[in-house]
Amino acid sequence: NWPVANATGVYPMALDEGHHILFVASRQPSRLISINATSGAQIAEATIPGDADDVFFDSNNGCVYVSSGEGAITVLKEVNGKAPTLEESIQTYPGARTSFLSASVGLYFIAVPQSENSSAMAVVYHIRGG
Repeated sequence: NWPVANATGVYPMALDEGHHILFVASRQPSRLISINATSGAQIAEATIPGDADDVFFDSNNGCVYVSSGEGAITVLKEVNGKAPTLEESIQTYPGARTSFLSASVGLYFIAVPQSENSSAMAVVYHIRGG
């Protein structure tokens, strides 16, 4: 067990096996926390939109993808095991937080729930390679 200081709602996570870094997202406060996967020490953190649901790491391009119910996909770039920095924030739809990364084909899928103005749908994004 590794405690995550000053954070609650910590459950989506992804692993960079090559650099031994575990990325976890917290809901309160909304942030992405980088943890040394060998020692459990927190090594960095970055602010992300609220209501994070999924986190993925793509070793092909060194990017971490976080989908958040506030309606955004946050893309952070990790270079050689260093703290990830904001690469891009992509506006999606409110409540669209469930996602899936298929790095092998370069696609990122996000589920958009039904709303008063639209039907439920899946949106597909092409991701940049390394």
